[in-house]
Amino acid sequence: MTKLWLIALSAAVLAATGPAAAQAQDEQAEAQRAALNREQAELARRQVEENIAAQRAYEDAAQAREIRIQAQDREYSRILAEHRQAMNQWRADLAACERGERSRCAVLADPAQPKEPATR
Repeated sequence: MTKLWLIALSAAVLAATGPAAAQAQDEQAEAQRAALNREQAELARRQVEENIAAQRAYEDAAQAREIRIQAQDREYSRILAEHRQAMNQWRADLAACERGERSRCAVLADPAQPKEPATR
């Protein structure tokens, strides 16, 4: 009988304090969830900002690389055109020299030999 009385008393105490305690516990859990959600949202916002900055940096570097490649291609084309022109002139001078035009023989040079660097 004593056991029954203790169980009944415990049930009564729990019934009286249960809803208030449960509500307080729920409010505390909700406050913790809200704080964690705010923290997570801030971390996500920072991550997005970092991703945007990294994307911009990549795009800027890619654009600078493309500009550099285009400049190198123009320089290569210019040098190649100069080389072709020099080779054509050399071949023409060689053919003229072989035909007996001695004035053209004096200008023969080995086109494979580098020229003195031009000053600009």
